[in-house]
Amino acid sequence: MRPVTQPPRDPRHRTRSDRFALAAEHPATPALRSEFADELVIVAALRRLGADAAPDTVVGERIRARVLSEWRRAHG
Repeated sequence: MRPVTQPPRDPRHRTRSDRFALAAEHPATPALRSEFADELVIVAALRRLGADAAPDTVVGERIRARVLSEWRRAHG
C-alpha cells in the first residue's frame, strides 16, 4: 500500500478544526484563545481530570504488557 500524500496546506486557509487544534496545543495564542475560550475551559478540565486519574508507572506497564500479550495471542 502506497502512502497517501497531500499537497502542502496554506496556513492562511486553516479550518476551524485546525485552529482549534492549535489553540488546544498553544493556549497562550491570544486570537485563538478568544475564539475558543469556552472549548479551552473544557480542554483544561479534561487534562486536569486525566492527570488525576492516570495510573502510576507500575500499573501502566502492567496494562501495556497485558494489552500486548492479548494482541500477540490474537494475531499470532
